[in-house]
Amino acid sequence: MHEKVTNWVCFLRPKCKAICATDNATDMIVRWTSHCHDPDPVQLKVQEAEAEIMESAAKHPKLRTSHLITEWQK
Repeated sequence: MHEKVTNWVCFLRPKCKAICATDNATDMIVRWTSHCHDPDPVQLKVQEAEAEIMESAAKHPKLRTSHLITEWQK
């Protein structure tokens, strides 16, 4: 049986108690609580870079990971 929701937690847990739950069928947020800290700008940049690399990989599935990362770094 599949779960109805996916629970997400802050990477600073247990210090930060922020949570988010998304409905697996719709990807909509069904529950959330706020963080107890400001966003980490370095972590945000890393997440942006990861998202860009994953998007490129989806568009070009035959390219090697090292090539995708090199292209992103340019």
